[in-house]
Amino acid sequence: MKRYVFLILGLLAIPVAAGDTAPESPSGTAPPAVIRPAPPPAAIQPAPPPAQSGTIQPAPPPATMEPAPPAASEPAVTHPAPIAPIPAPAAIKPPPTAAEPANPMTKLDKPIFTMVVLRTIKAPSVRGDVVAYNDTSVSIKTAIGVVTHKWIELTTPSACTLRARLIDKTKAEDWLTMATFAWGMNALDQARSAAMQALALDKTLKPRTDALLKSEPGLLLKPPPIPAESLPIADRTANATPLPPDAKPGELFPEVKSGKPRK
Repeated sequence: MKRYVFLILGLLAIPVAAGDTAPESPSGTAPPAVIRPAPPPAAIQPAPPPAQSGTIQPAPPPATMEPAPPAASEPAVTHPAPIAPIPAPAAIKPPPTAAEPANPMTKLDKPIFTMVVLRTIKAPSVRGDVVAYNDTSVSIKTAIGVVTHKWIELTTPSACTLRARLIDKTKAEDWLTMATFAWGMNALDQARSAAMQALALDKTLKPRTDALLKSEPGLLLKPPPIPAESLPIADRTANATPLPPDAKPGELFPEVKSGKPRK
């Protein structure tokens, strides 16, 4: 718009040429100047398009932010030490088992049927399968369960016959054991026969068989001796050592004679 205004003002300032002077009017007044039309304005050239820019490069990633060092006045932060894992509790040991008996029971792989006679009147006989035994007792499985009887609870013939079925007849030691058992049950003939079988298999057993046949028979059937402290007072003094005939009262206990208490 400013260009148009400047162009019009420029045209108005141009003087009229000599040939272009208008004739004077008869009245003596100068005719008005001829106004020439203004030339058309110059064509407005469009503005050139902006230069094409190159390929847009992606912006570089921001730099990694480094943590600021702690201030000098602030103490450095220390991480606590890792907590050690709690150890597993020690395995609980089972309580020690009781010591095995000195004379354990020998269990039979194949039970042996038997019928034995007892010395008692309430149960005269027992029928069943022998499942275990040792030197002092035998266990028999009956219709009501397993019952255990001592050998001395059986009659001598029943005990010796059953015991002879339980030994290994190819071993001399088993025959000697049978002879010892029969001698203790007062079965003298069976004891001598078993001793001879032991010597037939092993001649070195003769000193032991001779010592057995010279010992007192029937010791298994005798009741065990009763301790002296379990006897009544009268029975304790019955076997006491008699005093010498010239003994005087109080000689064995002088503190009683003097009246002083014993320490």
